[in-house]
Amino acid sequence: MSASSLAGNDLANALFANPYEGAQFSGYPADDEAVRTARHAEAIPRMTEHLDDTSST
Repeated sequence: MSASSLAGNDLANALFANPYEGAQFSGYPADDEAVRTARHAEAIPRMTEHLDDTSST
């Protein structure tokens, strides 16, 4: 039972680490490509780590 709870937590953390790339809100400037690339470069290793943890649970 605890293994499934830990796996669910790791999946939630992987989703949380994913940078939001949805529609921009009006009144807020859109990020340029360099900012988005940097955000993804930081997020991908964290997401991969959480997914690896999930598969080893």
